[in-house]
Amino acid sequence: MRRSSDQASEWWDAKMRSLRSSRPPRIEVFVRSFAPPIGVREQQDRVLSRLSSLERRGVLETVSVDVWGKAVCPDGHCGETRAGERILDRVEAFSAWARDLGVPVESPFEECTVSASTTGETFRKIVLPRLCIGVYSDTELEAVLPCQLDGDPVSVDDFLAALEAAPAADHGIGTSA
Repeated sequence: MRRSSDQASEWWDAKMRSLRSSRPPRIEVFVRSFAPPIGVREQQDRVLSRLSSLERRGVLETVSVDVWGKAVCPDGHCGETRAGERILDRVEAFSAWARDLGVPVESPFEECTVSASTTGETFRKIVLPRLCIGVYSDTELEAVLPCQLDGDPVSVDDFLAALEAAPAADHGIGTSA
């Protein structure tokens, strides 16, 4: 992560210290597909493998993986299905996290309007990232990755590297914490 803002840098450092010193965080992973295109598949497999390793070491409490597709339409029948409701709930929670953070952050969702000139139909859709994680401490959403923190990209790999670099004692491993 490139560090251009002291405020963003301080937030990131404090967040990582907090996550390493408390109960191991719970991770929710969202992917577009379990059969992504070549190049994306390798990255996705690498991230899921690293998360599994961190879970086995006790650095992470649990890791869950869900498929959420390429895009979701917030209007219409999508929100009336269990799967659509879950996706829209996560998008809203992740977007609220970004709005309420206290440092400039941009969430990984792109909202756009789609129009068909032949039918005159117009609808909104939210394009979902290929890979996204929510980091939870107990029930509190602590981080959403990838994101832009004060203009600097923060990737899932940045987060995993920070967790992997921490000594085992920082994660409460081998303690009564």
